[in-house]
Amino acid sequence: MTGCLSRGSGGSLAVGDSFRTAAGATVTVADIRLRRTLFDMAFPDAVVLLAPPESQFVLVTVSLDGRNALVPDPSSFGLSIDGAGWTGSTRLGGTNIDHRLSTPNDAVHRTPSGADERGDDLATVGFTVPVDVEPDQVSVAWERDGQTARWIGDDGLADALGSPPDFRVEAIDHPDAFACDERFDVSVTVANDGGRAGVFQAVFPAVEPIDEGHPDSFAERIPSGESKTWTGSLEFPPHLHPDGCDDDVQSATFELDWGLGTRAITLERRT
Repeated sequence: MTGCLSRGSGGSLAVGDSFRTAAGATVTVADIRLRRTLFDMAFPDAVVLLAPPESQFVLVTVSLDGRNALVPDPSSFGLSIDGAGWTGSTRLGGTNIDHRLSTPNDAVHRTPSGADERGDDLATVGFTVPVDVEPDQVSVAWERDGQTARWIGDDGLADALGSPPDFRVEAIDHPDAFACDERFDVSVTVANDGGRAGVFQAVFPAVEPIDEGHPDSFAERIPSGESKTWTGSLEFPPHLHPDGCDDDVQSATFELDWGLGTRAITLERRT
């Protein structure tokens, strides 16, 4: 991370710049990302979608480095949108938002230890904000022990926050029939009719006659005004239900769930 270094309180910084505290630590807001949905881990390893219909997520990558540095305290970070404020958290839903499954396809690359190439400790601080905002300014503030620093987002961030992605499933291509214990190919084509690029996240579980608790999942980044196709494979019965394909099972239904909508497909059993 590079950028200018500010000392003292009350100054305004650009995203990527650093603030030197009186204790000798360096606080940096490395980047600000916007997400419409997040994957959330359910016990023990199932994946569900965190997708409140009236909200979106702001994810801020922060670091503290240097003498007397402490693990970043999420409550010391705040998000301001045209004067309205939110307090940061490292958990949205039941999962730490640094988890690799929560935010796939993000551009922030971490080593397994969570450190960047300089050795700084990175953390993601999250905020849940309304989806219908039309902000003029977005900023992130850090405040602790009487010291304050503020990072101002550029106009592009404010515009993007006010124009979230709007995903539309155009088609699901799949065979007409399945054979028990054999995977089959499926492709999903999704359009983004919204005003900014976004990551389309979805799970694709079997829902009938077995309700699968550990479904296949995928994520695709889709630019505004474009479509993308994901291709993968599904199976029935699910791998955790090896005895699910009884003789009386004549069909299977799978449901594509992207948090803000669902679409089901039904396949007949091939004998």
